[in-house]
Amino acid sequence: MSSKYSAEGIKVNPIDDEVYESLDFSKDNFEKSLIQAANQAREFTQKYVTNNLPERIQFKVYLNCSYDEHAMREGELRITRDWENEIYEFDTPAEVINLIWIEGKIPEWINVKVESENGKSTTVALICCGRFSSNPRHIYHILQGLPPFQVVGPPLPSNWEGLGKSGKFQL
Repeated sequence: MSSKYSAEGIKVNPIDDEVYESLDFSKDNFEKSLIQAANQAREFTQKYVTNNLPERIQFKVYLNCSYDEHAMREGELRITRDWENEIYEFDTPAEVINLIWIEGKIPEWINVKVESENGKSTTVALICCGRFSSNPRHIYHILQGLPPFQVVGPPLPSNWEGLGKSGKFQL
């Protein structure tokens, strides 16, 4: 294999224990982080789309969106209900939290993106990992500010070349 594709020489900096110890995944704080992530997704997406994205946010939750056939780590939980291919729609963050905050365990990662708008509200999709944990060392996106949430942009048109060349696009 060519060194062009090698990870050799890449230094991975460990996350300080203090960072893990400072994390608060209480139900109230988790809900606040969800609200912040949803608002960030709407604001970020608005920079790229011609749609007017209303401030009112509704949620669409996709569960078990990860490959989870590897061995579970201590403290992890995989919900055995058949959540695959199920989509949950909610009007409030509290309803979302009631689904995905399970006895202090949360999805290890959640991708957050604007999916659509209907003129009255913006629908934010929450694409969730199938593994749940309360162990901060299992949670992704620790250094991005709102773990386990990661705000991602909207799907780009296939021929889009950036705001400068192609401009904004329809969601």
